[in-house]
Amino acid sequence: MLGRKWICIAVICSTAWGVPEVLATTQPIAVSVDDVAGGRKSVTVFARNSASASAKATNQNPGWSVVSVKKVNDDPKSMAYRVVMKK
Repeated sequence: MLGRKWICIAVICSTAWGVPEVLATTQPIAVSVDDVAGGRKSVTVFARNSASASAKATNQNPGWSVVSVKKVNDDPKSMAYRVVMKK
């Protein structure tokens, strides 16, 4: 019983002390939204119609081109459009 406790303590201590060494040697990795899904991204824009939603999305995201524009829901008073863009 005493031997089992010492083994558990040794394993816990070795993992607790080994983790910072591993983390210190790795480089941080950041993934931006622009790199996800093959150079495409989806943005939500509030506009009166699809043409103005397309123009607004293009102005807010320079260097991106519009692939499609779709109204988010069927409510006639809704001004939300989902614009899919590609790099």
